[in-house]
Amino acid sequence: MIIFGLNSIKEALKNKQNIEKVYIDFNRAKKEKYKEIINFLENLNIPYQKTKKSYIDKLTKTTKNQGICAIVASDNINIVDGLSLLNSLIKNNSYALALDGITEPQNLGLIIRSLVAFGGEGIFLEKRNSPPINEIVVKTSSGAIFHTKIAKVDSFLDLIEKIKEENINIYALETGGKDIRQEKIKLPAIVFIGSEGKGIRREILEKLENILTIPMTGKIPSLNVACATSILCWEIFKNF
Repeated sequence: MIIFGLNSIKEALKNKQNIEKVYIDFNRAKKEKYKEIINFLENLNIPYQKTKKSYIDKLTKTTKNQGICAIVASDNINIVDGLSLLNSLIKNNSYALALDGITEPQNLGLIIRSLVAFGGEGIFLEKRNSPPINEIVVKTSSGAIFHTKIAKVDSFLDLIEKIKEENINIYALETGGKDIRQEKIKLPAIVFIGSEGKGIRREILEKLENILTIPMTGKIPSLNVACATSILCWEIFKNF
């Protein structure tokens, strides 16, 4: 859900609404009223981004937004803490995906759709390196987002250490690894997936030992991340 306007944002902050991210017009961010909101956001550790007014207009579908809008999670979306999702993985002997640098809402929605279709437990996102959970995600997931768990964590590096402590199997979907068709993914498991352009960040990939790769004919350089994730989820599902 998207809300906009100074008073709406202020009230949402006061009432501790589950705000995912706030967008502020570059040209208004220096004004006192907007500085006040920015300070509030920083104190609450809520991500925000200074951007063009035209982008805010596109998000809100109106020009009458006072140059500010916020993405507020729907009450029907199951936002959980990282430990809760880890416990669910162990209890249900299932799998989850950790999305590194995937910032397009459309891709997130499609990934969630595949995850739910093939029995996955949930998604891990980094708070400051993830897309907003909005109506685009809901639409592209075809409602699958209401049937999964989403955990936003401060750091994937910290998450990896916790995963290892819990003896959960950990993998990465990246080039240069083992043929995914030949590897049986052991459950419970978490698979890290990076963006199409950059892949998984080096500092994260260095912590991961089990690298899986989707083989291709070489006629195209790569797959869309949502398409690749769908193949991954199917390969895991075959092991259930």
